[in-house]
Amino acid sequence: MEIPSKLPPHITPKLDLVITKFGERKNAYPDLGELVVALKRENGSYHILGSVGVGFSDDERMEWHKRLSPMVVES
Repeated sequence: MEIPSKLPPHITPKLDLVITKFGERKNAYPDLGELVVALKRENGSYHILGSVGVGFSDDERMEWHKRLSPMVVES
């Protein structure tokens, strides 16, 4: 995942993010509304970074929903 930043061009930050939660949009068909992303710490805890709900095409929303739905677990 590329993150726009004001770092010099020779530094390319990379982050491995964990999807901790996702929401559905209320449409005629279920699809992705938003993702909540976090960093996993060495001790196993998560540091929530925030939610992402824009920048997805309709096809990407349907694909993400299809991929994530089978992974739903009780919180």
